[in-house]
Amino acid sequence: MNNKTVLRRSVLATMLCFSVSTSTFSATSTVSGTSNNLVVESQTMDKSADACSDFFQYANGKWLANNPIPADRARYSAYDEVTERNLIALKSIAEAAAASTLASDIPAARLVGSYYQSGMNEAQIEADGAKPLAAALAQIDAIETREQLLSVIAKHHQTGTGSLFNFYVDQDAKNTSRYIPQMAQGGLGLPDRDYYFKTDAKTRDIRQQYQAYVAQLFTLLGDSAELAKHNASVVMALETRLAKVSLTKVALRDPQASYHLMDLQGIQKLESHTVWANYFKEVGLAAPGQFNVAHPQFIAEASRMLASVPLVQWKTYLRMQLVNSKAKDLSSNFVNANFDFYGRTLAGTKELQPRWKRVLTTIDTGIGEALGELYVAKFFGPE
Repeated sequence: MNNKTVLRRSVLATMLCFSVSTSTFSATSTVSGTSNNLVVESQTMDKSADACSDFFQYANGKWLANNPIPADRARYSAYDEVTERNLIALKSIAEAAAASTLASDIPAARLVGSYYQSGMNEAQIEADGAKPLAAALAQIDAIETREQLLSVIAKHHQTGTGSLFNFYVDQDAKNTSRYIPQMAQGGLGLPDRDYYFKTDAKTRDIRQQYQAYVAQLFTLLGDSAELAKHNASVVMALETRLAKVSLTKVALRDPQASYHLMDLQGIQKLESHTVWANYFKEVGLAAPGQFNVAHPQFIAEASRMLASVPLVQWKTYLRMQLVNSKAKDLSSNFVNANFDFYGRTLAGTKELQPRWKRVLTTIDTGIGEALGELYVAKFFGPE
């Protein structure tokens, strides 16, 4: 930022403070006969605050005082207030769909109703425990070759588990008329690379609590306390190695740093240890064409790790990735463990959201088009 930019911003700030502190400024003032009520919301303002020393308090103070953060949220704003009201509306839709699932002739209603019934069936979910993961855990346990390892990672990516790296399809950032596969850094259980390397007391404590959480997941899967602790250390070591080659949050602000178009021949030159054509076949893209390798350094290191890290360590890592990604949908012991770390420790949320909210969020993520169809039909109508 140059001196001219600083000067311009200083002048603008001074002008703003002057304008809000004059007696002529009000929520009902007019410009050319047009009301300003839609621009300044006087009901949210704390006019006892000095706008020039704390403009945020001046503009939002009354709203902040009247809207404390709910116990089941880490943050709250006017947008979240709208979301809360909308969840009530969606709940009524889902409950109605669930009540008439068998009788409904609307496919979207049958789908939403069945999904909601399944998610709200706490008795069955508690009885099942980790059983829904049995087939996927068996696939991991059966890994005996590097080729099978790559195949299981591809299956994880197909079902929403971000093991080792992130894979998805999105618009080409430089040619938005097309969608292309995207490969990006990932595979971490903590929010970003800094959590693995910062040495302040708070971050060190978070790392310790994360390892304790990972050990708890292994215990819930049936490992002994001693084995679970060992497995947590294995996971932490692999993730730390991945974090070391991950870009920082600051570096990720540069869009050019995350754009590297390649094809199968190009990625194979990047790192030859992994047969990437096999990976793309496993995810259902035998001929992927061009794709974006967002972070080549990371993908190259991931490939070297696939070739060198002992398979037993990969099995441990993949078990944790699987159960961590699905913990919110399992029985309460998994749900509570996940919330205690990611909700309370990392986000500062005091209480777990009620089940109906969590189920609706999952429905909106998984079959949002069907839920949206029912929403439009109820609240908008053909007219």
